[in-house]
Amino acid sequence: MDDPSKILDHTLKKLFDKAFEDNLIDDKEFELIQRIEISVEEYVEGLNKALLDKVITSEESDKLEELKQKIVDEAESFASSDGEIDAEEAELLKTLGSILKRYRTD
Repeated sequence: MDDPSKILDHTLKKLFDKAFEDNLIDDKEFELIQRIEISVEEYVEGLNKALLDKVITSEESDKLEELKQKIVDEAESFASSDGEIDAEEAELLKTLGSILKRYRTD
């Protein structure tokens, strides 16, 4: 995904679509998506800064990779905060992983 301005909207749409597959978004799914949103906003800020000069340096690329990992780590931490990751949360995390693979870091 090359357009930083669309990353957040795309990510949230995909996650809400996945969460709503069973026609219900429960409180934990909703809160998980909200927490992911905050982390993705941080990634988008980092990407925008990196793209100011139209070139992503290796240091900037490393930082963007760290931000992507932070998104995953924080999402997994929240999802497991009650002692387990249920099937719906696992599907959201899987979807998040697929989305993150498309995030630009170079």
